[in-house]
Amino acid sequence: MQWNLYDIDNKFGDVESTDSVVDYLNGLPRFEDTVPKNLSDPQSEVLAPANPA
Repeated sequence: MQWNLYDIDNKFGDVESTDSVVDYLNGLPRFEDTVPKNLSDPQSEVLAPANPA
């Protein structure tokens, strides 16, 4: 089991303890706090170039 975690950590991403992941997730803002309050002023769209070279 330890070798598998070592392999995952080196090849794919960080292996963290359950407690540190739960602490991180609990520290994130609530979804309701991340959505815009006023949707009447939409953000401008980013347009792609008409003729990409």
